[in-house]
Amino acid sequence: MFTVLNIIILFSVLIIGGLGWENYYFLGSILLWLIINFFISVRQKKDFKFPPGVFLYQIFLIFFSFNLFWTKNFWSTLLYLMFYAIGFFFWIIAYNQKPKFKHLAGLVILLGVIFAIWSIVNILIGIEPKIDSFSLNKFATRDHHHIADLWAVVLSIIAVNLMTGSKNKIYWLLIPFGAYLFYISRSRTAILALLAGTFYIFQALPETKKYLKRLYILITAAILLFLFFGRTKPVLLDRVYYLQGIAGVIRNPLGVGVGNFGLISSDSKNHLFGLSDFSSVAMNLILEMLTGMGVFAFIFLVWFIKVIFTVFAHHDENSLVPKLIFLTLTVNFLFDFTYLIPTFLWLWFISLGLSQK
Repeated sequence: MFTVLNIIILFSVLIIGGLGWENYYFLGSILLWLIINFFISVRQKKDFKFPPGVFLYQIFLIFFSFNLFWTKNFWSTLLYLMFYAIGFFFWIIAYNQKPKFKHLAGLVILLGVIFAIWSIVNILIGIEPKIDSFSLNKFATRDHHHIADLWAVVLSIIAVNLMTGSKNKIYWLLIPFGAYLFYISRSRTAILALLAGTFYIFQALPETKKYLKRLYILITAAILLFLFFGRTKPVLLDRVYYLQGIAGVIRNPLGVGVGNFGLISSDSKNHLFGLSDFSSVAMNLILEMLTGMGVFAFIFLVWFIKVIFTVFAHHDENSLVPKLIFLTLTVNFLFDFTYLIPTFLWLWFISLGLSQK
């Protein structure tokens, strides 16, 4: 798949996908590009195979398409359907073209540096609008920035490279830079994702046991930072929309359309125990699908569990970095709405394809 032109296109797609720019023509162009590369890959690769779980995901996409007929907001649901259709092709192509993605780690680090510099510049010059929920270069809310969610992935990659003997001094410079990004981001989810990635490195690589003292220091620092960020946002009370979502699923068995969680959150009938804080997103990938597609989303849940098992059922050091990316993003998707940001979602599907055997 990946000629130099395709690498440039991929990088550009991941940059644009992190700007919160929702354009159907842009998404249609990506889909066309991937479909063309899909057929080229099928034609050129004699042992072309579909990854484990592909049949379940195809059924999910069919149900997702049906969701367009009863969604409360057609265009919103269509937008997210295109996101996940694009992810589908990224997944299959990555699974069959693994050698072509050998520089994915470097690409993710470069992506992180670009968005980090962009974010800092925006903060320094006070660019308007300051709030853009689905971008990586502006604040998502007044007290939350997604840049640390991306850097949880970047720092995990840096950690595994340093622990496996890399002498690249740039990595050491990026660590304090990443710590600063965590501070300005105030993302507790990013902390959880980074810890998950770090624990996985220690579990997967026996030679990292000599760094246990550093792990304890990291855990202590992470807990303190988590508590510091949460001093004005109680962890439990800050997630009342989980209860709203559960109530919404019960009351709307067919869903309200993916991308319309705000309708669930704003409905007073879903305000269990009088908890009425509003959220336009579910802050959890599974709950987002269940509230959007109702009972039809259970196929997504089955697929989700299946692919996680296929990724971590075998140990292969050659796929350690893709698994690390997949894990940190998965944890992120369970506690934040980064699954609605194309760059995160598509990196997740690419890493899934590279991780599966």
